Amino acid sequence: AYVKIDQGFFVRDEVDTEFLRSLCMAAHQVEAKVIVTRVESDEQQQRVKDVGADGYQGYLAPIAPLALS
Repeated sequence: AYVKIDQGFFVRDEVDTEFLRSLCMAAHQVEAKVIVTRVESDEQQQRVKDVGADGYQGYLAPIAPLALS
């Protein structure tokens, strides 16, 4: 199962960051993967990784898993 989050909603401020981190944690509890859409910059890609999403879609890639090293 997948949960998709649109980038337009993604990380406008610290409240959004914490809310989205919680969404990712909840999705992972039910073994769902979290994908953020419309990721268009390296900065946005880093934010996606920081909140615990599993991947992204957008200008940088049609769909790409995050390399969580």
